[in-house]
Amino acid sequence: MMTDDQLQFIDYRKPKLEAGKYTFTVDHDFGGPKSDQKLKESTEVNLLVAGTRVSVGDEAIFARYPPSGETGDFSDTLPHISFNQGTLPWIRSAYDHEQASSTKENYEPWIYLMNVHDGDVQQGLATAVVPCAIKDLRSGDAYFPKGQYDSLMADISLKEGDSEVADRVVQTITIKKSFFNTLLWQDKSQNNYLSHVRRRWQATNDANEYFDAAALNELDKQFYPGNGSAEAPKKGEDSRVELTDYLRENLHLPDSAVKIDQLARKSSWLVNDPEKGDLLLDLIDGDDGKNRLKVSSLKRELSVLMSNRFAQSDSTIFPEGTRNNCYVVSLEGYLKEENREEIDSLNDGDMMRIVVLTSWWFNCTEEKVNFEQRSKALDVDSLRMPKNKISPLMGTSNECFIDRLNAGYVALPHRFRQGDQSISWYRGPLVPNEVVPINQIALNDNELALEKNEQIATDADRLLCYFDADGMFDISYSSAYELGRMLSFKNNKYCKALSQYKRAKARYIELKLTDDERRKAVGETGIYIENLPYAKLIPEAADAQLKMIKSWLVKLVSFESIPRWNLIAEPDLLPERALRTFNVDPKWVQSLWLGALSLNGRPKITAELFKELYNDTSMQEQIPQYGAILRSDIVWAYPELQAKFRNLSDAEVTAEINLEGFKAKEKEGYADFIESFKEKKIMYKQRLDRESFLYLTKEGFDYVSLSLPPESLHYGANFNNSATAPVFTKSIKLSGKTVIDNLAVPMRDKSLAVIDMTELASDIVTELKACRNTDVNSEFKKSLDSQGFNSARMSRFMLEGEAQVEFTVGDEMKSGDDQ
Repeated sequence: MMTDDQLQFIDYRKPKLEAGKYTFTVDHDFGGPKSDQKLKESTEVNLLVAGTRVSVGDEAIFARYPPSGETGDFSDTLPHISFNQGTLPWIRSAYDHEQASSTKENYEPWIYLMNVHDGDVQQGLATAVVPCAIKDLRSGDAYFPKGQYDSLMADISLKEGDSEVADRVVQTITIKKSFFNTLLWQDKSQNNYLSHVRRRWQATNDANEYFDAAALNELDKQFYPGNGSAEAPKKGEDSRVELTDYLRENLHLPDSAVKIDQLARKSSWLVNDPEKGDLLLDLIDGDDGKNRLKVSSLKRELSVLMSNRFAQSDSTIFPEGTRNNCYVVSLEGYLKEENREEIDSLNDGDMMRIVVLTSWWFNCTEEKVNFEQRSKALDVDSLRMPKNKISPLMGTSNECFIDRLNAGYVALPHRFRQGDQSISWYRGPLVPNEVVPINQIALNDNELALEKNEQIATDADRLLCYFDADGMFDISYSSAYELGRMLSFKNNKYCKALSQYKRAKARYIELKLTDDERRKAVGETGIYIENLPYAKLIPEAADAQLKMIKSWLVKLVSFESIPRWNLIAEPDLLPERALRTFNVDPKWVQSLWLGALSLNGRPKITAELFKELYNDTSMQEQIPQYGAILRSDIVWAYPELQAKFRNLSDAEVTAEINLEGFKAKEKEGYADFIESFKEKKIMYKQRLDRESFLYLTKEGFDYVSLSLPPESLHYGANFNNSATAPVFTKSIKLSGKTVIDNLAVPMRDKSLAVIDMTELASDIVTELKACRNTDVNSEFKKSLDSQGFNSARMSRFMLEGEAQVEFTVGDEMKSGDDQ
């Protein structure tokens, strides 16, 4: 089945200019047209290209894995960090500019992800991070490259406020030269495999349009002009060709698209559009034998930095877990030739100081705790008081109380206007069951302040409800009304628009009442006026005011401005590690809107405006009807978490949803079976607090899945600690199928769990070329030579995914298993 999203791996993406100092020389030759004498003037222009150098802020980071502060068994995991800027690892160089331009290693990143745990610090291999002023980087016994020191001291872009560059404080770590040797120094080519670019593409069409064979042939000729020669075209920037008008028209591309690059012959292309963003084109073979073109736009681009060292734990020395610290360190200037000689001359026990741009930590234990385990531990139910809070009331005379609690109510202290105190029922807009249909106004005439066909002023007391059975008030709708008023008072633009609209509307109505008399009076004089002065609204002004009013009401129903305690009035409604589903109460929303519209008086206009806006179909479409709240530590541990909602009853599959039964029936096609049910659109999503997400939808659902997006997939291998020394193996997959089983991962140092990335790359290529599996075809084997095996392919084969955890939801909540 064709999915909407695709993940693309790219070896590197350098900026047009690396950060640093540049000098441009401009020569100007001039002279008379008939003169042999020419004058020449030259001038130099100095340019500083600034960029990240000594620190990376949290805003530049998309995700870290393992998550910051997380605890679990990550001994089979290679830590990684992803940045929002696709070019970050390549904006600087570990070499001289001249050296980089003359070698094949000029794409090597200038940053490295170093994993240091408590045991390393205890053994003296490294120290903890310490702050250090730039002027003190070469102080003490630790080595720091002089050329890099001078460069930092002269970089005016590092100034903070009025302080000097020398006083700028940076974070640093010192490590033993022997430890640095093992990690990277002995074979700097290791770093080539540790960074790449991930691009996530999202389909923008349904691939229903036929792709003309003539257009396909014309496109192929752009890359193979020699009458279809099989000679491979150039790679990189030079491989792009200009788009012709013919191709733009037949590929349905925007006029702003300028170039196209071939990713795979006659099957995949990358379109360069500097104005609207790049596009990915994929040729899809239809069941009818006709070609169709799938167009995808770039949803997200990340640069990813991976460690070449597995996380480690030692329960004997650190029974509570071994703290692993991940440091993004700067290698800028370290690979310059003069610095290499200096570092090589250091003794193995000498310390080296390195600048740390950002860092995080996690605890590695022998207990398996990860996204899957945490998600499976969720308690799933409707948003109501938990059963263990209600069960003590069962079998007593408190049946009405039990009914209220099951309906999502909570009992709260209530202070009346006269000072009396009592206990009243309250329920927010999120309720366990449907209350009233959304397409009808649930407020009665009394609540709308309509008495004997006369409109009087509304107030919150009219929305109080009294339950005779338990002798308590229900303050839910009166609270919503008052909340609508209070929140709206804070919005000056809304208040101004509402006031002007009501005043103009009232004036129009008042004048219109006397129109006939006034028209008769002027008619007697022989004058006829269709619209008497001031007898109608100014349409442009009224439309602008109404637009502002609608905009505020729509924002209110996103619940973005609603205080948390109005949504979840009792902590027991949302316990720790819980997934709660709900319906949105339309009457609560109507009370909220009525309160917001009641400002500036004029009750009759308020009532008419309320009915007009609520009955407006376009406004009703903005009101969510269903949703869920997730409270768990996975919210802060995995901020890129995705929740997807579906309704498996849409196609009347079965009266009872049984995920295990579906898996047994569909087997390998189970994932496609689930994907065949349309995902329900999330209208509004907001972070309620550090560990809670609120999701609001328009359509109902009975299935929820929690997963991580494709660009959050992490890296690892199979770990066997039962042998005398830890053994790591990796199964290599191609097109979703295992083609190499349990390939031994070569290690530079088994005790430190440091991978030999260069040897691993060589082993993978050797095994793939020798593989007789039909999924590894001859074309792919040839590409291993023509295209090489670099960071993109390495990261692709080292991927480890997190399971998707599923739940079925309804009156009786049932937790499903992972896919």
